Amino acid sequence: MTFAEWIREQKDICDKLKEQNYEDQKEIRNFFNDRIKRIFEIDLPKNKSYERIWGDNRDKNKRMYKALYGELKEDDIKFGEGEQRFFRAIFEIFSQSEDINNLKNNKWELYDLQQREKLWNIIEDMLEANDSWFVKELGWWGRHWDVENYLMEKIFVPHLYRIRKNLSKLKEEIDLYPEIKDEEYINKAISFEQSLDRYLSILFERAGENIFERINTKIRKLQQLIYGINIQSIEGVVEKNEITQEDVNFEAAIDRYLNFWDMRRNENDCINRILNKIEEIENIWSIYEVKTTYVPIKGLSDEGEGIPSYEKIEFVENKKFEERYKKIVKETELNCEEDEIFEKKLKGYANFAHRKINKYYKENVFREPKNDGGKINFLE
Repeated sequence: MTFAEWIREQKDICDKLKEQNYEDQKEIRNFFNDRIKRIFEIDLPKNKSYERIWGDNRDKNKRMYKALYGELKEDDIKFGEGEQRFFRAIFEIFSQSEDINNLKNNKWELYDLQQREKLWNIIEDMLEANDSWFVKELGWWGRHWDVENYLMEKIFVPHLYRIRKNLSKLKEEIDLYPEIKDEEYINKAISFEQSLDRYLSILFERAGENIFERINTKIRKLQQLIYGINIQSIEGVVEKNEITQEDVNFEAAIDRYLNFWDMRRNENDCINRILNKIEEIENIWSIYEVKTTYVPIKGLSDEGEGIPSYEKIEFVENKKFEERYKKIVKETELNCEEDEIFEKKLKGYANFAHRKINKYYKENVFREPKNDGGKINFLE
């Protein structure tokens, strides 16, 4: 069965879409393509639709199967039951025009949890049936595990997903021009860093870290910054008492004071600290351990310096990190109030930083071309 044959049989879908001015096959395909594109965040090739791509993918797998085993796969169907269930779920959950913006902005919390669970079960089947295509298209996510978990995070813990993406964008942007030092820019960064410190503490708490151990560690860092002495920690003296608001306030005050002394003693500006803390958050979310090895280059030798080698970086799955990530996700699902607060702070600061950096670029990096015979003038 093809998509065209299937959709003609779905009278309820066709009637509803007709009310929204989706008349012909192309318009109906666009209805589904627009929504699926925002779920998977994959741009479609020109003149292609998802059901066509997945059909082509199975044709390719069929040919590979025949080449390997000398026979065709019996279950090779152009538009199979999995696709039919998937497209119907898309229609049932995202039938309204406002759903496009909700999907674009990853506002999955606006949809009923049972609906999301139903869709997720279908998506899992789609991932498995079109494994090679998804891994190719979503390769920037890494392995298949990452594809599945990134989608699961988006659907079930959208606050976490949005924060992850927006922090990544912010890090990339503020790292472009670290030389920006005007007072407004720095003051906004100092204010945002306090919100970042709080969110970092929340993630550590969700991962099971003890707040009192964390406070003790920060006090030792403070003593080292102020007095230049390194005080060793004493193991086993911190009790797991109930966390109060006073504990939270005290840790926030220590964070602010640590930031002040770090700037005073090491001349580390807040932008650099923000970048480091975003990387720390990314590491908390990661299930991989980064391992660096040096591999000898065959055929080359250097008698004076030893055998030449190149740096090889591997991302190795770590069970402990995976459990930490799952614990964070579970705790976020139970209570995302702090995530909502931080997300607003992040959005406000990111928008401000974007405007400031864009203005700096126009005024200091690029000049508008003058009428001087067609030459474009750039700053040296």
